Amino acid sequence: MDSNPQLDSPYKSSMRRDTESPLPWIRGLKWGEYVGSPSAPMPVVCFSQPHGERFGSLQALPTRAICGLSRNFCLLMTYSKEQGVRSMNSTDIQWSAILSWGYADNILRLKSKQSEPPVNFIQSSQQYQVTSCAWVPDSCQLFTGSKCGVITAHANRLTSGTPSEIEMESQVHLYGHTEEITSLFVCKPYSIMISVSRDGTCIIWDLNRLCYVQSLAGHKSPVTAVSASETTGDIATVCDSAGGGSDLRLWTVNGDLVGHVHCRERVCSVAFSNQPEGVSINVVAGGLESGVVRLWSTWDLKPVREITFPKSNKPIISLTFSCDGHHLYTANSEGTVTAWCRKDQQRLKQPMFYSFLSSYAAG
Repeated sequence: MDSNPQLDSPYKSSMRRDTESPLPWIRGLKWGEYVGSPSAPMPVVCFSQPHGERFGSLQALPTRAICGLSRNFCLLMTYSKEQGVRSMNSTDIQWSAILSWGYADNILRLKSKQSEPPVNFIQSSQQYQVTSCAWVPDSCQLFTGSKCGVITAHANRLTSGTPSEIEMESQVHLYGHTEEITSLFVCKPYSIMISVSRDGTCIIWDLNRLCYVQSLAGHKSPVTAVSASETTGDIATVCDSAGGGSDLRLWTVNGDLVGHVHCRERVCSVAFSNQPEGVSINVVAGGLESGVVRLWSTWDLKPVREITFPKSNKPIISLTFSCDGHHLYTANSEGTVTAWCRKDQQRLKQPMFYSFLSSYAAG
């Protein structure tokens, strides 16, 4: 564990704090009610399930559900306009499908009905062979990253006249990377997307204008994990460190570096807690190679808590907070999904967990 992390941050000396009062001179500021909060009881396991197959990602939905997606799967979803995505307890799903890619024929396929086989959706060329995807729910935008480094923005619309119930209207290519796109992360509240490439570049794009905003520079090696906060737009990036372990960097939505910390263990995944800013301090959660989840303050990247699962020491390759912050879901390299909650909230209703593994798109 990092007993004395090196912070490159203007807040380094002025932000020492205890768990009772994060910033004593700001009245009413608390750590937050999320699971893992330094002011809350130690988290406990409330759900653990082996799946026997490695997940590509975990995704928290505004319906309170959590989805585990196989690698080369992307969840496409639109919500009922009447309810609105923000009303967590009454969000209605209008349409949903699993998009899959990585086939020999370079066709992206959609499966919107569990009982029916996938249908062909987009034919990509060998040059633009798809390596990653991201979906923007309420605008029906799909982004695909390719092996050659080009990102394609697909504008779509729902239709009842096609087997897939959706059709593509137009495409725009985004140029900025020169090698394979390894990750695309959409932060809808701030209308940005972050893309990561094997060439070592990490770029912020404007979702509305479909244009380059800026690059996040300074990584000594390619970024291996990325996430953005839905409450502040802050961005967390992880890259391997030359001497082993990982370097975690925190950026503002405008691309300014807030700080960075070296972690002696490799950080395999990152996610932000999502409590309202101004009344709480959120954390960046990192899934470590050792199977531990470490939490850092988003104010100064000070490590504030570790969550350990004694039955597993496998790398945490994906993690996410539920939309209300009361549960933290992790997936390890063997396909075991574990959920944590606060010890004083064990009786709360758990989010539903849905798994979409490789067999889902087979039939």
